[in-house]
Amino acid sequence: MFFTPFLTIAQYLYNIDPIAFPSFIPGGTQTTGLVDLLALDNSGKKFIALERSFSLGAL
Repeated sequence: MFFTPFLTIAQYLYNIDPIAFPSFIPGGTQTTGLVDLLALDNSGKKFIALERSFSLGAL
């Protein structure tokens, strides 16, 4: 069995949006992040980004 490792051909900087709803609990957990990044074509110029945001105690 032959294994060919994947080669990194590019890196992209992606700025995520701020937390959607801040926590109303003092010191409550807040986090946001990029869940998935999908390429729309092979040009490396078009992507769909899926972000998530969580705040403990948010409405």
